[in-house]
This record gives sequence, structure tokens and C-alpha cells, in this order.
Amino acid sequence: MRQWLMAASAACALATGSALANAVGATVTNAPASLRELGFREQSWLLKADGAFADLLDGPYNLQVNDADAGGAVVAVANAANSFAGGVYLASGTLSVSDVGALGGGSRQAPIVMGTGTLRFTGDADVDRDLYLMPSTAKRKSSSIIRVDEGVTSRLFGHVRLADDTYGNLLKTGPGTLTFSWMTSCEEDP
Repeated sequence: MRQWLMAASAACALATGSALANAVGATVTNAPASLRELGFREQSWLLKADGAFADLLDGPYNLQVNDADAGGAVVAVANAANSFAGGVYLASGTLSVSDVGALGGGSRQAPIVMGTGTLRFTGDADVDRDLYLMPSTAKRKSSSIIRVDEGVTSRLFGHVRLADDTYGNLLKTGPGTLTFSWMTSCEEDP
């Protein structure tokens, strides 16, 4: 049985030496094919080193935080004026945001996709995007995590679901409040 549970507890030229290329290891990379099937654009801004990233992210790109090689890097995206049009992919580690604007100008057609990482809200946020969970492609216990800090309220207005051929859980941590407007339960026989 496959299921998930919620538990409490184009081209972009970057000049060598540019601020964007050096800030948090930001580069432009091709988005994985599995994400393009979920409505992601062809290319992504890739951030995969510990640190705060305050530069403006714009254009027809996605935001990808970490990749399979990055491990547990913690990236704080701090620019509330980000206007990139694509989705957000958190492969691993932590993506910390204090303002929902840091997640770009995307819509439900540009979802947030979470691997085994943590999406941390340090400020109130109303997120009107679908959330896809991709914590594992193996039949084992893996989790996507949403952490909400003390005194913070985060509301998710999009659908929450497992991406095709994935397994795992959504785990809420932190003392803040997390509410959902849609919840999609998923169960199927092996």
C-alpha cells in the first residue's frame, strides 16, 4: 500500500565572478525531466551552499535548492521581490523563507516540490501553490518536512499530494501553526 501521513511533531548568461554565481553557489541548470512533467520550466536557478541569498531571482526559471550531491545545506532565500516564474524544488537540506515573496511569482501551475528536505517558514506566509511530495522512490519511510517557527502562521491553499511513483510522509515540525485548505490522501495497493 502506498500512503502518506501528516504528523505533528532559454539561456541565462552568468559572467565569471558575478555576484549571483558566487553568492550561494547559484548557477543555472536544466530541471530534471520528472519536474518538467509537473509544470516546471526547462531551466532552474540552483542554490546549494549554506548561507543567505538576498539577490533578486527573476526570469523564466525555477528555483532549485540543493541537489543529490548537496546533502544538508541550509539556504535562506531572503528577497521578497523575487519574480521568477517557475516552480520551487527542494531536493534536500533546508530552504528557509521569511516572506512568501521569496518563493517567486509562480502560481499553482508552478508548484513547490519537496524531496527529503525541510521547508522552513520564519515569517507568516500564505502559499497559493500546489505542493508535491517526492521524499523517496523506494518503499521506505522518508519524509518531506515543513517547519513553522514560533509565533508564525503558514497557510497552504494548494493541493498536497505525492508525486507519481513516490512514497513517504509529510512531517510538520516547530511550534508555529500550519493549516491546509486542501488535503489529498493517497493510498493504493502495491
